[in-house]
Amino acid sequence: SFKSTFASSYSQDTRNDASYSHDSKSSSSYSHDTKSSRRSRSKRPSAGTWVRVGVGEEAKITAAASKPELLHRMEGFLVKELSVVDREWKDTPGGAPMNAILEVYQQCLALFMSHFPTYAPILSTIVKYYDTVIEKTYGKPDNTHASSELYKLETSNAHMAHQLATAEEQCRQFLETIQQQTQCHEELQDRIILLRDKLSQVEAEKAELQRKAVAVVEALQETERRLQEREMELRKQNLDHDLWREDVAEMARL
Repeated sequence: SFKSTFASSYSQDTRNDASYSHDSKSSSSYSHDTKSSRRSRSKRPSAGTWVRVGVGEEAKITAAASKPELLHRMEGFLVKELSVVDREWKDTPGGAPMNAILEVYQQCLALFMSHFPTYAPILSTIVKYYDTVIEKTYGKPDNTHASSELYKLETSNAHMAHQLATAEEQCRQFLETIQQQTQCHEELQDRIILLRDKLSQVEAEKAELQRKAVAVVEALQETERRLQEREMELRKQNLDHDLWREDVAEMARL
């Protein structure tokens, strides 16, 4: 039944929010306040404020100079829970279904009835009648909470799948980068080995050229030495020839 279902939802909320227990303790004083407020209703201001209470809906809530604590709690509950519904169904075309919004208002009504047990039977009968009419008119409402949880689960799974695909793509790119770096490293190693071989070859050629240059220098020095010796021999021969000519000339005069 509606009363047992949403009363349990409200009891869970009251266990999570200590302020609701304070409201239940002060319910008797609130009854007294409501009686006195009815007697002094003519003194209450007629001003009103517009507050957003659902998807595409607005309701005008009469603002008094000092609202009862329960009214503050109910308004805060509606704003909080309807914003949660809006966030849960924001990616759904058409927004949140009416069943999800209706569930929030039913919980709010259960909150009100829990503070006024005297009115709970008649209000429960009214709610039950409305539920029967809605069920006959639109069909039996589905489990909105389960549908919401299923939608959130599917959304979470899709988000996780997207994150997994992104991580796999990043991992694949990282592996490709590692492979490219490894290939570049191997190519650099091969080039280093090739350059070292060329350097060794150049050094060997340089040593050979230096050896040949030394040999050429030594050969030139040897040639120069021989030329100098030959020149000295020729000079000596020329000197001997001159002396011989002088001797011949002297003998001829004699």
